[in-house]
Amino acid sequence: MKITAPLLVIFLTAIFLFLAATNIQGGWLYVVDALLWSVVFLAFVLPFLQLRRLQLKRHFLNQAVAEFPVSVELTLKNQRRWPLMFLNLEEGPIQNLRTGQTLQPDTDKFFAVSVGYGEELSYPYSFVPPNPGVFSFQSVHTGSFGPLGLLGLYWKQNLPSALVVLPIQAEVSSQNLLEEHFQDIRQARRRSHSAEDISHFRSYQPGDSRRAIHWRNSARYGQLIVAEAREEPFQQALVLFNTEQKQANPAFYALVQEAEKVCSHLLEHKMEIFCQAQAAEPTFWNQLQLSTPPRRLSAIRTWEGLSYWLATLMPDAQESFDRHLSHNPVNSENMLIILFCTELPSFESLRNLAQGKGSSGLAPLLIYCTEPVPSLPEDLASILEIRHVEAQA
Repeated sequence: MKITAPLLVIFLTAIFLFLAATNIQGGWLYVVDALLWSVVFLAFVLPFLQLRRLQLKRHFLNQAVAEFPVSVELTLKNQRRWPLMFLNLEEGPIQNLRTGQTLQPDTDKFFAVSVGYGEELSYPYSFVPPNPGVFSFQSVHTGSFGPLGLLGLYWKQNLPSALVVLPIQAEVSSQNLLEEHFQDIRQARRRSHSAEDISHFRSYQPGDSRRAIHWRNSARYGQLIVAEAREEPFQQALVLFNTEQKQANPAFYALVQEAEKVCSHLLEHKMEIFCQAQAAEPTFWNQLQLSTPPRRLSAIRTWEGLSYWLATLMPDAQESFDRHLSHNPVNSENMLIILFCTELPSFESLRNLAQGKGSSGLAPLLIYCTEPVPSLPEDLASILEIRHVEAQA
């Protein structure tokens, strides 16, 4: 509520009239009382009733990407027959559910002198999300000074909605993954062009690597011929992420940030990425009025196909990570496996994931973990590469 100068004048006038009425009796006092009650109705009751019946909607006008402006439009409609006078409108706080960070859009308040019956107005604004994730919008602050402009009544109206903000592809160095892993990848690709691994031949196209040229057939046909490999080992990477509910948000967010860097690095090296996590909890996403996101992706080769999966990673799953791994066996023999978890899974689950790694000479299983790692058995110590991730305070 805001007290204005005209309101004080009326308040003092009412006091003096009340004092005068104790000594003077006249019909004109009833007229004054009627006018005062009209002022009370127009200044107090009417704005309160109108604000409660104000219809509000929120629209997102463009795709949300971290560190880029997001255009939002609030629309309001007056459903009462009395006009709504001197209206203020302001967006409430916005919260990133993954980090818990709350931000307030740095925009001017919307102001309208009059909103008639059935009239619809729009209030566009923009804000810049500093990081990716799911952003929750809960309320809108509306205010009206009524037809007389005497008293400002403000009302907090619930208007829940959610927005998924996509991450941008990070520019990272080779520190995220061991460089020798990619040396193994390059050697495996060169080996894949042996005669027994060739699937078919085709004509050379601009952009093809010179290593793919089959010189013997090129000499035979008088043009450059490219050999397509049947299967190139080490071209595929499996990213496993633990989304169990019991994890703390700071540790989980640190792992998601690391996963964004690692996935960017994998795509830079032309890797085909498979993603897997526990099934998302539908109740959590229904409360946000969002469709339940997929937690399994196959053969992703672009950042656009991967960004939504990364943005919607939340600690919302009821299923434990060990149970998920036991019920969803992974054929990991020809894959580079990267695991993100706050706590290390059971040794049995790790043995199942790393099955065949030691005998085939493939790259070890990479694990990014925020908690201290216990001592490992000898059979796992040689095939696991564990990296510690610092959780943000």
